[in-house]
Formats: sequence, structure tokens, C-alpha cells
Amino acid sequence: MRIKSSAKLIILGLMSAALASCSGDPQLREISDSPVKIGAPYTVRGATYVPADDPAYDAVGYASWYGGAHEGRATARGEPFHKSAITGAHRTLPLPSYVEVTALETGRTILLRINDRGPYAHGREIDVSRAAAVELGLVQRGHGTVDLALVD
Repeated sequence: MRIKSSAKLIILGLMSAALASCSGDPQLREISDSPVKIGAPYTVRGATYVPADDPAYDAVGYASWYGGAHEGRATARGEPFHKSAITGAHRTLPLPSYVEVTALETGRTILLRINDRGPYAHGREIDVSRAAAVELGLVQRGHGTVDLALVD
């Protein structure tokens, strides 16, 4: 069951307000408030990806998670990666984007912020942070099938 658009906007607003009020780091606020960036086409391992704004984006695919080894490293948006944040990586969605992610095996649904590029492993649709994987019930297996829908 999908969250209605009005409810999504309220949730996004509350998340943004909470992040802004909790963050004592003005740089984090500046990055999170910056405009959406589509980005130029780019090539990784011989495959070219073309970022695009696709309001109708809805896909079922494979998800995996990433964590400790990436902690503090810059994401494609230039902000530090935090395994404790509910974020993820997608090859072509605008940065940032918000997607509703449902783990099909567990039935759990979260609202996730796309702030990085990837995954580049064959057959994967999205990489999620460790915290997102915990919420989705994917940590133990390390991966799972998910439904993703871009929040408008």
C-alpha cells in the first residue's frame, strides 16, 4: 500500500525540520537545503548512466546495503556518508530524491533519501545504508527484493 502524496509531503517536511533542528553542523544544513541536481551522464566500468527526473519511476529490483567501510566518505552529493542515516544510492535518480522502499520479503516500508550514486553490481537496483537495511529487515541476509517508488 502506497503512502498518499499529501502524507509523503508532511513526512518529508517533518524529516527536514527534524534534521535541521538536530544538526549543529551548518554545513550539513547547507548541503541538505541545496537544490536538486540531475547530473550529467557518466560511465562506470564501461556502462553509461544518464541521470533523469522520472516522476513516474516505480521499479521492483534487488537491494543490498553498505555501511562501515564508507562511513564519513563523501557521497555523490558531497556530503559525508553515515551508515546510521536512512539514505541510499541509485544510478540515475536526481540527487537528492526521496523514494518509498518496500522490502517484499518482510513487507516493511520506509521513506529513504537518495544522496549517492550506485550500485554498480549487476542486477541491483539500489544500495541502502545500514540503518535503512535494519528498518527494512535486510541486514541479516545482506540483500533482498524491494519495490521502489519516487515520491512526488
